[in-house]
Amino acid sequence: MRLLTVVPEIEGFLSKFRPCLSRRQFRHFCRYILGLMASDRKSIKRIASFCTDRVDQSNLNRFMHSNKVDDESIQSRMMELVWRDVTRSRPAGRMKVYLIIDDSLLEKFGRHMEGTGYLFSTKDGKSILCHDIVTSCMVVNGKEYPVDVRLYVREEVCMKQNIQFKTRIELALELINFFTVPDNTDVIVLFDSWYLCSDIVDAVHAKGWHYVSESKSNRRVVFDDDYDDDYYDGGMDTSIKELPVLFRHMFSDHAIEGELYSSFQTNVRMGGLGSINLLMKVKMFQKDPDEMHFLVSDIMEMDTQSMVLTYGIRHKIEEFYRDSKQSLGLGEYMVRDIMASNRHWRLVFVTYTLLILLKETQNLLQHTIGELCDWIRERCVESLMSKVYSMTRENLKFEHIVQTFR
Repeated sequence: MRLLTVVPEIEGFLSKFRPCLSRRQFRHFCRYILGLMASDRKSIKRIASFCTDRVDQSNLNRFMHSNKVDDESIQSRMMELVWRDVTRSRPAGRMKVYLIIDDSLLEKFGRHMEGTGYLFSTKDGKSILCHDIVTSCMVVNGKEYPVDVRLYVREEVCMKQNIQFKTRIELALELINFFTVPDNTDVIVLFDSWYLCSDIVDAVHAKGWHYVSESKSNRRVVFDDDYDDDYYDGGMDTSIKELPVLFRHMFSDHAIEGELYSSFQTNVRMGGLGSINLLMKVKMFQKDPDEMHFLVSDIMEMDTQSMVLTYGIRHKIEEFYRDSKQSLGLGEYMVRDIMASNRHWRLVFVTYTLLILLKETQNLLQHTIGELCDWIRERCVESLMSKVYSMTRENLKFEHIVQTFR
């Protein structure tokens, strides 16, 4: 049944992208965005078969593979709409923005898709054929917006497919360097231990920003020479994993958002990073009481509760991955070249942003991304019923009406 049609609730948002695209490209753009929200499957063939205006699959496929579509222009317009929404409701004074960097595996089954390779998946416990996307998202006033994406391709695959090789760190640096914010904005970059290195930290500092991350337990640190403690001789080089034993008598208990932690916080120096604020914490009453976490930041005055809560915001990107995979088909594309894959990811980002903005304009603040997709699908059905009613008023035959939407 053909039921996908642009409904009034999203028409205004989509029209903002009209200057970035030709008339024909804009029609395909709207069809694809609507298909990502309301189609049961997110393949080009399925989206085309659901459109009421009877678009041919080949036309939509050409749009996804065309090198005449300006993806960067679409990206810029999306961020313009995001900042317009953010600044409209910003409080007085300086605004705080959290930029999150992470990567995610998108399992693929087509061996001829460009950029795929075998990478180890912790979820599956084995290597899988996949695309690995390095992504940035930002959180402002509790709301999350996807920002940008880069594809990581293994070096041997790059050599076979004539692709320029870049490490995940280099891709993360691109995401940080290309991210811009309005004036009077403080940015804290959040990333896990994989990205904790001097290159990332230097890039964050070059922008005048700060970071909160987690360290692996095998990193080494040095205490300041003026550190005064009966149990410790300052200036000693030691592994982070030795510190909980060394300072076990100085741990204290904290209740943070209903969770109990035992923690100790101090300033140390870490190779390549300089002086850092180190927080050692373990959640009390958990199955593995020895599972110690080491949070680090260049904000030396940040206290235990603030550091735990700030780093906890990083999990917002995990929510984005989950929702965009389950509801928007982030990994459901079936295209061969990297350009079309990249366009699919960016259009998923646009769709996710649309739904976040829709929450406020339609007073749907408590709806999840999946529930918002259901809500759009219901609006499409209502629009379809309205069209059928109009056709019956014109005394069209039932067979003609059925054929129109078949």
